[in-house]
Amino acid sequence: MKIAFMIAALISSSLMSAAQAAPAPHKKPTVTQAGTPPDSGAPMTSEEFDKAVKEAQTRGARGTANVDVGLESALSDSFRNLRNEIIGGPKFADGKETGEKFAGITTPAQLHDLLKRLNDDAYYNNLSPDAQYAAAQMAPFIAMRAIFNRAMPLIEPSPFSHLESVTALRAMAAGVMVYLPTKQWEAGIQYMVVPANDMGADIPNENALHNYLEKELIQVIATMAKRLEKLNFAAKPIYFDNKVFYGTADFTNQQDRYVRIGEPERRVALANAYATLSNLESLNAYNLNGFFKAVDALAKNAGLASVMGFNPDRTTSKKRFSIIRGINQSEGLFNLRPGGNAWMMAAYTSLTKSVANGIIAWKELRARANDSGSMNSESNAYGVAMDPRAVMGADRLLTIAAANLSYTVTGKGKEPLRSAVVSSEGRQISLYNFFSNPPNSLVDLMPNKFDESPYTQTAQINGKNRPYHNYLAGRPVGWPIQEYQKIFPDVKTSADIPFTARVLSQSWGGWVLGIPMSAVLL
Repeated sequence: MKIAFMIAALISSSLMSAAQAAPAPHKKPTVTQAGTPPDSGAPMTSEEFDKAVKEAQTRGARGTANVDVGLESALSDSFRNLRNEIIGGPKFADGKETGEKFAGITTPAQLHDLLKRLNDDAYYNNLSPDAQYAAAQMAPFIAMRAIFNRAMPLIEPSPFSHLESVTALRAMAAGVMVYLPTKQWEAGIQYMVVPANDMGADIPNENALHNYLEKELIQVIATMAKRLEKLNFAAKPIYFDNKVFYGTADFTNQQDRYVRIGEPERRVALANAYATLSNLESLNAYNLNGFFKAVDALAKNAGLASVMGFNPDRTTSKKRFSIIRGINQSEGLFNLRPGGNAWMMAAYTSLTKSVANGIIAWKELRARANDSGSMNSESNAYGVAMDPRAVMGADRLLTIAAANLSYTVTGKGKEPLRSAVVSSEGRQISLYNFFSNPPNSLVDLMPNKFDESPYTQTAQINGKNRPYHNYLAGRPVGWPIQEYQKIFPDVKTSADIPFTARVLSQSWGGWVLGIPMSAVLL
């Protein structure tokens, strides 16, 4: 999937694996003013949400006419032309082949030409709904043009980040050539790597990275969300041809090739779009200066980039957080940017829309599954993109998650969140407070007290001292309570912080804060 705390989770996954004395202080780099976030409209009101849920449940129980499942004729001319332009094939008009043929995309330049048209509203608006559904989700890829080449000035000076990036790219390219060995996928890989005359500006530093996020990546994701919002498949579903992904495939069953897309599927796509948008908006709210320096400092401290090898004695939480605090002091890493408050509120709006659409989709799928007693029912028909039977095993947990998430997002006060594991455990949460009054620095949420016991200790074994390691040494034992009370009114002492993280991680929906919290807790 995912909010401002996710910044810390994102950082922790790659940063918090080592430790080293913080670099010497120097003049802080200029922190740029955050621009204006995209307008995603107002969050869904409780009344709108309740109405949408009821309509989804009714629609799921009623089902829709199961027509044209698995048939090429279910696809519009514009979808077939879009598909064939990508993979090669005949051109269609008025439901018939025109005699012209598309050769298929084989170069980054051809892919870019298509993406430019998909990002043109005049072109997009003339497509049929099925083609619009596909085009809306393809169009954002334009922001990835030569992105790895553009970011070389930022990544290459950071040895560990450079190594990880190259390794990931090689693995991705090798995977495509093994599992998706088509010219179209090869062109997609080249599109992200090969420089072009009209590609965007280089990204030499973190301020330029913020500029890329604001003016390129976030804009195309916001457009995708708006386009998916305008579509509606409640009365009539559309169909999607999986041959778009693998043009040379010979599907053994036509129902595996053609899948039906209804309102649940559209809302899931919309929920993913808003979740991605929320991630990026919250990421852009906080200063990233010093991020790659932190990556290298932590990796070097752990010995990952040293001939001396890995040293676990130097990778305690205390030492990791010490590095991050040092770079925060010298670079302003993870401080709220000027104008960052507006981006946090935009992230909150996107998050609420993501959760609302996810819940509505689940309610309809659940109703669809409950109506699927017969193998002849619409719900069990082949060609359904999201078969409810595949998720009903997690019915209880998904239902709890929906309840927890609806409490978390629709309220602005002290909302209850219950553990799905221990019935007596719960926690109050005010997610709105976090976004409307974000911390001035994510460092303010990090622990401020640690277990000071020695890492290496000894025990008397048969009259001799035998050394052993104390793996609790350096672990966090204290946190800034006042900062956490803004989000969790129940918190009174540092002992309440790990309890809160545990309840959230067990709440099936508390992942919105629970898993990311571990990044600043541990």
